[in-house]
Amino acid sequence: MKPKQTAATKAGLNLGPVTSAALAEIGVYSQADLQALGWEEVLVMLVEQDPRWANLNLAYGLIGALEGVDWRKIDPVAKAQAQKLVRSLKKQKRRDY
Repeated sequence: MKPKQTAATKAGLNLGPVTSAALAEIGVYSQADLQALGWEEVLVMLVEQDPRWANLNLAYGLIGALEGVDWRKIDPVAKAQAQKLVRSLKKQKRRDY
C-alpha cells in the first residue's frame, strides 16, 4: 500500500511521508513555510514534539528541502551547523530525562 502524500511531499520538499506528516502537525506545508521559520526552528519544533527527531538525517533533509538540493549536496558549513544543533538538542534531551 502506497503511503498517503501530504502537502509537504506534494510541494516537492523531497521528504518522506512520515517527516512530511510531522511537518504538517507543526504547520509546515511548503518550502515557503520552511523558509519563513528556518530549518533550525523547524527542527527544534519537531524535537519538542518528539525528541527522536533530533537527528542529522532530518537536519540535512530540511536544509536540502530549503535549498532545493539533495541532502548529500548541502554546503559543508550548513552541515557543520546542523551537527552543532543536533548535538545541542541531544544534550538537552538527556538533561530533560
